[in-house]
Amino acid sequence: RSSPVTGVQTCALPISASVKRIAVLDRTKEPGANGEPLYLDVKEAFYGKENAPLIIGGRYGLGSNDTTPSQILAVYENLALPEPKN
Repeated sequence: RSSPVTGVQTCALPISASVKRIAVLDRTKEPGANGEPLYLDVKEAFYGKENAPLIIGGRYGLGSNDTTPSQILAVYENLALPEPKN
């Protein structure tokens, strides 16, 4: 009997080796946690992997606020920095 593949394991499968940075945006805020749930899952999927991409976490749409195109552009601009803000 084979064990089911978890979401964390499948997350890392389709990522190309050419990917150097990933921004994980989550629509939740977990006070006191090391990060939001999706961010932590993605970090875990790449933990210990050779040539793992830099993974940056962020939030969007909290408090029923709309996410604007300029906010999405800011995510890309942050990823382009030599040392992106996490």
